[in-house]
Amino acid sequence: MAIAHCDARLNHVFDIVGFQPMLPEARTLKEKQELYDFQLRNSDNYPPHLEHIPTKDEVDAKVIFNKAAYRTTALILLGIWTHWTTPDPIYKVKNIDEIIEKDRKFRSQGWELFADTNIGDRDDWFSDEVFAQQQFTGVNPVSITIAAPESLWVINFKAAATTQKRDDVLALIDSPDSSLYVADYSYFRKAIGALPEAELSSGLDDPDNIRYGCSPVGLFNLTPEGKLHPVGIIIDYKASMENSVTIFNRSLTPGGRTTKEQKEDWPWRYAKTALSSADWLHHEAKVHLTDTHLVEEVIIVATHRAFQEVGAIYNLLEPHWERTLSLNKAARDTLVPSVITKIAGVRSKDVYTYIRYVFENFDFVGGYIPNDLEARGFPLDKLDDPKGKFHNYAYARNMKLMWMKLRKFVCNYMSAFPEYDTNEKIAQDPEIAYWCSEINGPLRGNLKSFPTIKTREQLIDALTMCIHIASPQHTAINYLQRYYMSLVINKPPAFCKPLPDNLITLKGYGELQLFDALPIRSERAQEYMLASHLPWLLSYQVASEQNLINYAITLKNLSTGKVHEAAKEFEADLNLLKKQFDDHNAQLDDEKLEYSVMDPELTAVSILI
Repeated sequence: MAIAHCDARLNHVFDIVGFQPMLPEARTLKEKQELYDFQLRNSDNYPPHLEHIPTKDEVDAKVIFNKAAYRTTALILLGIWTHWTTPDPIYKVKNIDEIIEKDRKFRSQGWELFADTNIGDRDDWFSDEVFAQQQFTGVNPVSITIAAPESLWVINFKAAATTQKRDDVLALIDSPDSSLYVADYSYFRKAIGALPEAELSSGLDDPDNIRYGCSPVGLFNLTPEGKLHPVGIIIDYKASMENSVTIFNRSLTPGGRTTKEQKEDWPWRYAKTALSSADWLHHEAKVHLTDTHLVEEVIIVATHRAFQEVGAIYNLLEPHWERTLSLNKAARDTLVPSVITKIAGVRSKDVYTYIRYVFENFDFVGGYIPNDLEARGFPLDKLDDPKGKFHNYAYARNMKLMWMKLRKFVCNYMSAFPEYDTNEKIAQDPEIAYWCSEINGPLRGNLKSFPTIKTREQLIDALTMCIHIASPQHTAINYLQRYYMSLVINKPPAFCKPLPDNLITLKGYGELQLFDALPIRSERAQEYMLASHLPWLLSYQVASEQNLINYAITLKNLSTGKVHEAAKEFEADLNLLKKQFDDHNAQLDDEKLEYSVMDPELTAVSILI
């Protein structure tokens, strides 16, 4: 059975194109351990990763990335190609509306980057509703967390409301009908080792064009009708509320102000932009790069070192590694040092410190979807009501079901292999013990939260998580970047001016202050272009032969016995999920929003880009 499945994986590409396969000889475990090993500890700026990519796994960057996006980004990095050289440059705009108009004009002309729609096509892109909904269905739908009445942030926001004499805010917070949630980026200074009240900036990296970061906290209320509404924002938390600037929404109910009124509330728009800017770093460096790419690489290296190529576990996980090792090397060699560090609102060395911090604090078991959703205040048994409080949280509703089907598949697959059918066999399995030590060992993968597996349930969960990270999770947080982030002003990577240090100053802000804080001016040309092109580079559409359904079909066609049945049932489940996800999308209150990123036909089988 194991050999049949190994053949199935080796046949994957040939099966797609209809060729007869020529099977290479499986490598011995010793040969693999010589090829796949972690780099020396602390030998570079990154968490543990593969030291050298074997020839078998090498994929040229020009194959991985969209050719036009790859070429254009390279030219931007060289400083020899920008839209600023065209007769209609962006930096000549005088206000935010003109940015939107120019962005739409470029798309009407069919320019490469602007070929697809983005959030700027919405006349209400800046509104509270659209801003809040991105917490549920945007590029980062995994960070918003419930805030209990006695929690620190609720206490802090109440203190600020008391100081500002916002009795309406206090009433909302204390109302039994309120469900309070926070988006919390206050940990940034701790993560990079900065002093609690230190200014976040790029410092001397580029003294002529300093960029500024922030560590905000956003307070949201989820109404009984399921509408998430922003209530207050600490634009940059500096050790205490007294040292921080907190602003509250003028309207505490969804729809309480017209779109025009919201558009002209520049202090509040500035605060929302601060939260979105912090989310850019949180998303790109943590949720996306570290929590999927870099964590999965540790799994890949350890699995190569622990399991035979003809073994059940290796053959289950290996299809979900396509391109990942080469892609991660490109990220370490080029994407982070040449793009992320050039546009983030912290110093280059801070970016690397941050990546190591979030890796070392990654919670593997806590990231299991049932554990994660429950801990963040989204009860599994409450998610499925189409008219319930959580019906707008499509990511959670979809991922709950995807996890269940994926875990069921893993369970059915592993049932084909009697060597893993009891807790006793698993607890005594030397390969599993070695796998765990390679992943969580302090001098090896150093993924501290990976469990030491002793039971079948633990093994099933861990294997499910390994596939979840590489496939549905990476898809959900990667492929919407082009829509939400190519319009740089929706989620800018940094501010171009220092943040206001008191509420009176912030409340005096108009459009000019927000406009000047955005990377629009001519001296920021490269920053703007890198920020706008990065989502294009990283959101290349999943080819049909690389989606999760095709994986199930291929495995079904080339396997026998219980593995065949497991794959057949998984294919049927994925097709059912497609219909359920369509239903969830139709139940969203926002009729302009289409949340189809998790469609199994659009879900990549691995971290492809």
